[in-house]
Amino acid sequence: MAVEPYDPFDRATDVARREARTTPDGWIEIVEAVRAGVRASVAPSPPLVTFGPDGTPSRDDSGSRTLVSERVVRTVLRRALDKAETHAPEDIRLVVEDGRLAAVEVDLVAAYGAPLAQVGEAVRVLLLEVLRDLLGPDPDFDAPHLGVTFTDVVVGDPRVS
Repeated sequence: MAVEPYDPFDRATDVARREARTTPDGWIEIVEAVRAGVRASVAPSPPLVTFGPDGTPSRDDSGSRTLVSERVVRTVLRRALDKAETHAPEDIRLVVEDGRLAAVEVDLVAAYGAPLAQVGEAVRVLLLEVLRDLLGPDPDFDAPHLGVTFTDVVVGDPRVS
């Protein structure tokens, strides 16, 4: 007997549709249950204020502040840090005060033999550049607000381990 491959999501959708045909109200309950599950699985992410070229909080044409999700900032920083063979991000923590980024603390894994002082300084420069591109030039945020800690050293490319 041959076993046909199936996609579990397609199978669940077919079952839900069959149920909905027999009980129209059932479909609405299923949709709401799925939505509630998705909402519960994604943690809220505080928004961060962005800044215009003059260092004041950015505003759109209606006068509303422009914000960027903390989750987006963390993801962009992780992607920027993942490009080098000398180090890989282990953890990125953002300190937010009154909607503004107050500090960034990064834990890195380094490749054995990498010059840690130079890597740490290059990472600080990169973080500041990425943050200014993403959030704009906050006059109250500068290099001293960036903490870089090496938590481990591995042989080979730390992005692989």
